[in-house]
Amino acid sequence: MSDHRIGNDDNKRTVKLARIRDNQRRSRAVRKDYLNELEARVRRCRETEARASQELQMTARKVSEENQRLRQLLQQQGLSDIEVEGYSTHPESLQYPGATTIALESKIEEWKLHGLDFGFGNEKYTFTAQMGTYQHR
Repeated sequence: MSDHRIGNDDNKRTVKLARIRDNQRRSRAVRKDYLNELEARVRRCRETEARASQELQMTARKVSEENQRLRQLLQQQGLSDIEVEGYSTHPESLQYPGATTIALESKIEEWKLHGLDFGFGNEKYTFTAQMGTYQHR
């Protein structure tokens, strides 16, 4: 009987070890799947970050180009770089507008009355009297 019991114990031990190996194998597979999913999420985040960075750079470049065009327009209307820079950094400091500012405001009023178009390259803007705003078209 003791041989039968030893054989039975060996069989139980073999079954137990097989179950442990199977659990370990499944645990490794689950962990591997989880790591693969995390790596995929990291790749997607990096791709999204790269696209967002490119879009931000493109937008910043467009804003810079538009700023340059608007400064050129202001210069064409007689405003100096110093006046433009002073207004853009401290608009509240222009309590008493200079002659150039008054001339530009007069020109803007004229645009409002006549719906004047102006443009830069392929871009056109219209000052609408009803809205009092510039519209890109």
